[in-house]
Amino acid sequence: MQPSQRTVNSQSLFNWDQSTLSLESENESWIQQVFRGDGADTPLNLFLNIPVHSPRDLYERELFRTVGLDTTLIKVKAGCFVDLSKSRLWLYDTDENQPRSYNGVMSAQKADEALKRKRFGDHTEPDACIRRFHLHHPTLESIAVLILNAKQSELHILKDFFWNHIRGQMNPASIRFNIGNGGRIFSFVCHLPSFVLRTVDVKDGPLEDSRKTPDKKPWRKCRKLSFLSTDADSNSPSVEILYETQHSFTVYGYNKSVWTSNYLGDTYFYNENPENQDTVEYYTEDVDEVDADPEEPMEKWDPSTIGIVEAHKVSPHPCDYFLMVMYERFKQWYEEWMYTFTIIQNRISNHVEKHRATVVRIPTSQDCARETMECIVRNREWLENTEELLALLTLTLRAIITAWNDFTDDAWVHFPNSYGVQSLHWQIVNKVKELGDILKGFLDLEHQCHQFRKKLELDMGAHSGSFSFLQHYTVTFVQVITPAVASAAIVQAQILSIFPQWALFLLLTGGFSALEWYIEPSSSPVRWLRGKMPNLHSHFGVEDDPQDGARWAVRRPWHLASLSKRSTSGVPVNETCFPARESGFREWGNPYRTYGMQAQTGFQEVPLARPRAVLDRRAAASEQRRDRISLEPPWQ
Repeated sequence: MQPSQRTVNSQSLFNWDQSTLSLESENESWIQQVFRGDGADTPLNLFLNIPVHSPRDLYERELFRTVGLDTTLIKVKAGCFVDLSKSRLWLYDTDENQPRSYNGVMSAQKADEALKRKRFGDHTEPDACIRRFHLHHPTLESIAVLILNAKQSELHILKDFFWNHIRGQMNPASIRFNIGNGGRIFSFVCHLPSFVLRTVDVKDGPLEDSRKTPDKKPWRKCRKLSFLSTDADSNSPSVEILYETQHSFTVYGYNKSVWTSNYLGDTYFYNENPENQDTVEYYTEDVDEVDADPEEPMEKWDPSTIGIVEAHKVSPHPCDYFLMVMYERFKQWYEEWMYTFTIIQNRISNHVEKHRATVVRIPTSQDCARETMECIVRNREWLENTEELLALLTLTLRAIITAWNDFTDDAWVHFPNSYGVQSLHWQIVNKVKELGDILKGFLDLEHQCHQFRKKLELDMGAHSGSFSFLQHYTVTFVQVITPAVASAAIVQAQILSIFPQWALFLLLTGGFSALEWYIEPSSSPVRWLRGKMPNLHSHFGVEDDPQDGARWAVRRPWHLASLSKRSTSGVPVNETCFPARESGFREWGNPYRTYGMQAQTGFQEVPLARPRAVLDRRAAASEQRRDRISLEPPWQ
């Protein structure tokens, strides 16, 4: 999916130079106007202003109540702030040249006091023509401060903005440009739910979101990816955690000179590090008041751009600022998605490579059948979890790319024609293309998992149900119980009464077993006996040569050669006698065919020596039927 290749419009459809009728309304918050009148309802109901019998009451008001915003608004309005250490925000008010003195990171209580001051016409401070907020890990108290100090013209923007931010992953990614109030107010709105992958210590566990609903559920969830680890990594002291994140950004105002921005970003998954430019600690001033020079202004960086640009050097045009923030954030999202893709790709490749060989083995014992079943269950569970994870990541990343493409297709006609806008636009386009390459990589991983599933199903089908735990007992029942039951039924019916019942039972059981083994040679216990004979041989203390298949006749004291009446002294042990005539070859088959017991050594089968006595008897019988036929093979 490639981003749109749209050029900047020569003339914007929105008038960025339009004049502002009156700014007196910007000095008083909406809550002051409401409580000066009726003001009998709760702050949340007044903020939402939902009509009677509107369906918004079922989903919009319910969501804010679920997270506890209604009670927080009441407490903040009364001046009660509970968590001052976590409820911090960055505020920067300035006109085109001079910033205000209180700018920087402050608690929610300090921000509430600063926002109650006049935005325009304050004789002690410059006008706050441009007001910027940034909330690292926004809390209910910091959100309540922004709501209670909002102006009447901002309410319709902030309602949807906070509602979509709290919903998080329940909303798809979206980037939009809106015009309201009869073309007098513009707004850029961006909501991007995403994921970040972090490797954490198993002992420490994942970093949970401290923001809880009244039923103790976190706003954002995290998921352990321990199923991606191989058996070799099972004892690893670390594990990968996938965290949900939400980035919400809006820029709104009247024209290019009077506007406001809000950025809300989740940072709960970061460890405390004052050098991290994406945490509030990086922008907190920690300077000794004695050593501070009041005439030398401190450097204040813009956290919405991840500390790349100084706060007083950002572009005063809202379009430039919006694109500048979006470009820096797209760079950050690309790095996070590339890291996530690399880790998951390595985990999937290691798992597939490890199980590329035979996934399912033919069980020859109960333990082997159990091991085979466990292997299949593990691979099935791994496939289900991995495919679910890839589907989630693919859907989220595709939504981010689609959101930018739709934004450029629909809203680009409202951007002014300037070099800064064009440059930032194409830089973002290139980053979106790189995100598209990562999306293709995730799709390739899905195809790789699909091929692995086909191989697993093929192996399972080829072995025709060999993955049953009861395989060993099923074979035992068919080979032993069935002949015994058939014999018992005949004895009980007294069909044959020529022998005693116990003798008849044993005779019939042996006959039925022999018949079954004749019809199906693989059900014969000889194969099981052959597998046990090497163990017996080792038990007797005889040294075993795994490549010497021709000496089995000598190594086994119970072999037929040891029972022969004729002596084999003076005859080389590894000598193999062949039939004397061509008809003998047809009777015996290939002279190198393996006779007797096969050498289960793991090497290529070699011809085993027949007992010399048997060969002598066959040679003597051949001499009687034929006149003077040599025992030597024709090639000697």
